Amino acid sequence: MIHVITSANRHLYKPELLAHFRLRHEIYVVERRWTNLAHPDGLERDQFDNEDATYILASENSQITGGSRLVPTTRPHLLSEVFPYLASVRGLPRAVDIYEWTRMFVVKSRRDGRTAGRPGGW
Repeated sequence: MIHVITSANRHLYKPELLAHFRLRHEIYVVERRWTNLAHPDGLERDQFDNEDATYILASENSQITGGSRLVPTTRPHLLSEVFPYLASVRGLPRAVDIYEWTRMFVVKSRRDGRTAGRPGGW
């Protein structure tokens, strides 16, 4: 099952979003050792996990198996605020129909191969 979570329906997905942030911590902080993202609460969140963010979550048997985040480029986002130098050659694209797509993950048990990064069966 694929869930699209926006500010309009976020109130319906509190447990799923909590699981999502826990999994992000497990994958980005524990597994990938991005220790600068560590939080004592075991949740991986940053300043772009706000009302502007849209989440796409994959679930199976009511368990989150993958996820990602979309942030409108018309608002502050990771590339514009943290890594603007990565867009120094072509410039930073901003438009109502352009979103930054980050924080993609798949739980270990659903990965195909060592680094495939997609739920099996997709």
